[in-house]
Amino acid sequence: MDDMYQAPAIESDKAEINESSVALDKQSKMSEIDLQEGEKLYTIACASCHGANGSGDGLVVEKGGHARPNPYQNLNLEGILEVITNGKGVMGSHKSILDENERWQVANYVLHLQEQMK
Repeated sequence: MDDMYQAPAIESDKAEINESSVALDKQSKMSEIDLQEGEKLYTIACASCHGANGSGDGLVVEKGGHARPNPYQNLNLEGILEVITNGKGVMGSHKSILDENERWQVANYVLHLQEQMK
């Protein structure tokens, strides 16, 4: 009977590993063109709040009196994608604005910005 209860846990573990593998695979397949597209999309969808280099000094913040977003929280790629997809705090979801591939491109570009700031 114990074997019946162990199988789902093993399958669940495999699913988690597969999801992580897909994320890493997606990151490794991002090309220079994807990074450039991510920069363009970031400029359109993100820079007004987060600023050109992600430091949180966009025009909406500077001129609109909104709180400055937390820059460079050192999130990993999946964490960045999660925030872009579902939002966090006052930042809304961008799921309806950016398709899945575009969200990956922006997430990779944000990771690139984080690495430049180190």
